[in-house]
Order: sequence, then C-alpha cells, then structure tokens
Amino acid sequence: AGRWEECNAKLEEALPIYNQINQNYIPNKFFPAPYVWAGLPLTEGMSFQAMQASCMSQLAEGYIHVGKLDEGIQIARKALEIGVSINNDWTQAMTSLILCNGLIEIGLFEEAYYIGLKGVDLASKSPNPALIFFTKNVLGLASQTLYEYEDAHKQLLEALEMVPYLPSKHYLSYVISKLCMNAVKREDWHQAIQYAYQSIENRRTTPASLIV
Repeated sequence: AGRWEECNAKLEEALPIYNQINQNYIPNKFFPAPYVWAGLPLTEGMSFQAMQASCMSQLAEGYIHVGKLDEGIQIARKALEIGVSINNDWTQAMTSLILCNGLIEIGLFEEAYYIGLKGVDLASKSPNPALIFFTKNVLGLASQTLYEYEDAHKQLLEALEMVPYLPSKHYLSYVISKLCMNAVKREDWHQAIQYAYQSIENRRTTPASLIV
C-alpha cells in the first residue's frame, strides 16, 4: 500500500532481535513456515541467518523507496554477504534484486548489471516464478541503463512469460510498462503504442494499492 515509513519502522524494530538470537536457538530439524519462505533448504541449517538476511533485505528495499539510498544499499550488501556465507540461493537472489535496484538509482549501472545477472542465475534455480519474474525485470532495467536495448527486451519478455504463473494478473502492468519504455528506446513505435494501451487497460482493473 506504499506505507514504506511504517514498514521500515517495524523492520528496524525486528532487526536487533535477530542480532540477539543465538543461531542454535532453533534446532536444525525444526523448520517453521517463515524459514521455508525465506528459501531455506529443508536439509540445511543456518535458519537464523536466512531470516536475518530476509529482514535486512526488506529493510534495504524500504530505505531505497523512501530515498535513503546509501543506507539501503549498505544493508543490502550485508544481507547478500550473509546469503553467500550460508550458500542460500533464495536469499542471494532476493537481495541481489533489491541491491540491483538501489545501484541503478545511484548510477552504478555496470555493477547493477552484474548483480542483476547473478540474481537471475540464482532465481532460475528456484521453483518460485515470482522470484524469476522480478529478477528478470530488474536485469532488464539494468541492461537498458547500459544501452543494451535488445538484451533488455529479451529479459523483459522472459519476465512477461512468468505472469501466468503469478498469483495475480495485476503484475502484468509491472512488466508491460517497462516493455513500453524499451520499445520507445528501440524506436519500435507500433509496439510501444500497443504496450501502452495494454498497460492502461490493465491498470484500470487494478486496485491502486496493488499498482507497483
């Protein structure tokens, strides 16, 4: 719903708790749903670190959305380090997605592309289509910042292919608007107009709180 300040406040309260929890507090044989959601393989320990990194990455995203770019990027880098240290693909993919967005915002386009590429590679190992969808989207944006318009088009089309597998059709606008912009960059005006009309039509049926 766009209430990023409130979201950030809650995450800021949660993060210190993770710093106080001993890793062995939750036995390796016990996997509550949030840990599975965070991408933790059922045969692997490191539950605490996976959820800690998840909390950090969400806070990083919140900071980036309210303009605290340096803080958000710094936290995202730390979360990515945790994901690498525990060899958790989901954690790395999610954090790469957020970090890539932040790097694009501050103009570090080449690093953003590299991080985005790694994120897509890791997401491809996940059975979660939403993760593939979002990492492909952000990699497409990173490619576009480097004037690689054809590569950006390819990534965005592959993201579009994931939409039927997502829980809501409203995600369609998220990628169609980017494809419209890409078509303009490629000077494909006919396609740009088609995407623009499609995006407008989809947004008409999308609740305002769900428009991303």
